[in-house]
Amino acid sequence: MSELKLSSKGRYRIRVHGTPGPEWSEYYGEMLITEEVGSGEQPIALLTGQVQDQSALLGVLNRLVDMGCPLLLVEYIPIQNSENLEE
Repeated sequence: MSELKLSSKGRYRIRVHGTPGPEWSEYYGEMLITEEVGSGEQPIALLTGQVQDQSALLGVLNRLVDMGCPLLLVEYIPIQNSENLEE
């Protein structure tokens, strides 16, 4: 695994309270968006994907907060050396 830097591409898993609407594809087009049901039958959205750098990650998080989705988890997913980050 390579060293994580602020300027490094990275893959992240982001879990928020909320139900993904059609507008989510516009904002988060390159991220896989799935729905889960949390405790107490609360809707949970899970976004998984790659961002260009930590600044882009903050942009994603700010948009989620602006949409009124409380953040539950932000997790870095290590990239294996054999995986290609150039897209």
